[in-house]
Amino acid sequence: MPQKIVSTGSRAPQGPQPRPTALPRVQFVLRTIGIIGSLAGIAIAGFVVIKIHKTWGFVFASTLLPFFLDTAEVAALTSRHTLKFSIHRVNPFVLIGLDAIAIGLLVWSFFMLIFDKWGRTQTVSNLDYTADPFNGIEIWLAATLAVLHAILFVFDLADCCSRRSAPSSKRSAEEISLPRRGRSNRGYRDGRVGDVEWG
Repeated sequence: MPQKIVSTGSRAPQGPQPRPTALPRVQFVLRTIGIIGSLAGIAIAGFVVIKIHKTWGFVFASTLLPFFLDTAEVAALTSRHTLKFSIHRVNPFVLIGLDAIAIGLLVWSFFMLIFDKWGRTQTVSNLDYTADPFNGIEIWLAATLAVLHAILFVFDLADCCSRRSAPSSKRSAEEISLPRRGRSNRGYRDGRVGDVEWG
């Protein structure tokens, strides 16, 4: 007689589940805006160094990390639509830490710029603060980039949840083949779980 097959379920997909399709598109737009904002902040800070001879080190420190991080992610997302090469994206668990550091640096730069602006205008009352227009622009850029990376931080958490929900084992369910037994009392006497009476 043919063997009896007991199916305990369907085979589960192996490896981590892919990220939601809507997230990469939104992340691509936000990361691109982040690159533009970071480049603007670096350019303005460089102009202030050259023309006004004032160095905002905190601005460079807070914009370089978001710039390189956003550039790497945009390059990886863009390569997915090309056939010549493919760049792997940064692990979402790593992105959580990097985006959190970027947010902290941007918030630090935001308050340092406010202190630099208000402190100089209060102490130097007889002279105009020549970096005032650029200071205000940098404040808005720091705030915008901080909010931007806070949103991306939430998307990073969503990516992590999608990976953690994937099955950890290679096969969560399998088909169990019960071998044919000549007599039922032999299996029960040996205490084997899979032995059944075949008639």
